[in-house]
Amino acid sequence: MKLYHGTSKLSGEDIIRDGVDMRKSTKGYFGAGFYTTPDFSLAKASYADFSDDEGCILMLTIRENARILDLRKPEDWVLFSQCRVKGQPADEMYYVDHFDLHMVEIGIDGITDNSFEGTVIYNPDIIVSIAIQTEKEN
Repeated sequence: MKLYHGTSKLSGEDIIRDGVDMRKSTKGYFGAGFYTTPDFSLAKASYADFSDDEGCILMLTIRENARILDLRKPEDWVLFSQCRVKGQPADEMYYVDHFDLHMVEIGIDGITDNSFEGTVIYNPDIIVSIAIQTEKEN
């Protein structure tokens, strides 16, 4: 699977050099994670173009056997709905601290969903390669 991540040039260079540091991730729609999209144009327009510098797009590939829940599939939605942290209301389950660690602990590497048109990665160990992508591939 090929995914893109839009960010600042400085952050992109840090990620290339040091890898994805989940401690630097902020909470998004599905909690703290490394947010990606299969759409180069979306990564550029929604993220890289808003950076403090000229921005950059990272292209990454993930392991073929990564456990990514696809919430467009009913069976994965059911599984996801059972993943909440004990005692946390279902509608707030991904806003708890360390939801990403909880997901990795129960064997979920990430989530794909249409709500943000992408994939959030909770387990950076599934990333096989990361490179700066200078332009959209045909």
